[in-house]
Amino acid sequence: MYKLIGLYLLAVVGIFVEPEFLGSAGNLVFKLLILAGISYLVYEQWNTKPEYDEPEAIQPEKEIPAAVPEPVFDTIPAHLAAVFNTNDELKQFLLNQFSVYWNYTLPQNGFLLYQNGSEKIQILEQRTNSTLHLPENGFTALIALLGQNEGILIENNLGDAGGIFPFYDLTEYQPQSLLAFRSQLDAQQVLYWFFDADGSNYFNLQDKPLLLQINTNTIFAVRESLKNQGLIDNSKEALHLSNLAHQLNQAQNFEQCIDIFTDFIIKEFEASKLTIAIRKADGESATIRKSIGIDDSYKAGATFRLDEGLHGWVILKNKPYLIDNIDKGEYFIPRFSRSEKTNFSLRSFLSVPLQNENEAFGMVSLENKNEDKYTENDKSRLISFSTILASAFRRFKDNKIKIGE
Repeated sequence: MYKLIGLYLLAVVGIFVEPEFLGSAGNLVFKLLILAGISYLVYEQWNTKPEYDEPEAIQPEKEIPAAVPEPVFDTIPAHLAAVFNTNDELKQFLLNQFSVYWNYTLPQNGFLLYQNGSEKIQILEQRTNSTLHLPENGFTALIALLGQNEGILIENNLGDAGGIFPFYDLTEYQPQSLLAFRSQLDAQQVLYWFFDADGSNYFNLQDKPLLLQINTNTIFAVRESLKNQGLIDNSKEALHLSNLAHQLNQAQNFEQCIDIFTDFIIKEFEASKLTIAIRKADGESATIRKSIGIDDSYKAGATFRLDEGLHGWVILKNKPYLIDNIDKGEYFIPRFSRSEKTNFSLRSFLSVPLQNENEAFGMVSLENKNEDKYTENDKSRLISFSTILASAFRRFKDNKIKIGE
């Protein structure tokens, strides 16, 4: 501000003041000094102007990536084998597709296989003129060979094929040509198509694009059917969860919750034994609150340590266990205690923890005398149901109602 005032005063002096005693030469020098002063103040004012007077640098606009829409809901994939129970048209469609391949290529033998994750392979269709001796892992080598060829394989000179066809009597029939491809339905479910013939150069390599197109159409049709069935299954499952939650919400105490939950579970799953146990205050053992099924040593009211058997490990490690056969292997796996000598012929084992925040306070177990009785889908469903029971536990705990009153 003082610089502006100085400019104003120098301008006034320069215009109106003319000292006569200096004479004409002195006045000229005086005017030059005034002009120099004004020039200096103008320079200083320019050199010290505020930052906001400077032009702002123009920043380039940042490119904002398009937002990825969140899925509205997740659809649990339907299992093809389960869909066959309610959808005869889908199974007939696959058999018709098998007939298309068969009639187009006219092989000696053909197989349509289905596998879901690590589950055993199911044969959906087979046509053969040869004697078969199908071991459990009879198609393992064929599937591995197909996996090395990006899902489709035409091989017209097999030579010694005994290694990949262990189910044929090679003294009777020796395949020399192979046509195979895979239909990947989702991350877990896959169809395998195998056709073979006894002559070399039997299958035409030029047919590969057409066969791939038929396979693509098959995958699309089956996926749409599975998606529709998945929506139906999700709707039913949501209704089940809602009904269970409603029933448990009417319970007067936790014992009643366990009774309601037990009645619900035995309608949803087949089991030779159902066990529900709750962790004791010592944190090192649990008490069985419900036991239904075979008559073994561990009934309602029995106590077991958490570090000695399968049921305890579920609580101790706070993780679900799905075992296809607890008697498989050279070592005996106890169900409850190291002192056990038998598993009462039980094989399949599925158990999930009851969780309170990040800690397990109990578990729900299903056991069956048949091997491979329970699947990953069964595990997911039991986790969902048990989560609702755990919520009921928290309701009584938060309301300071003693469990069992």
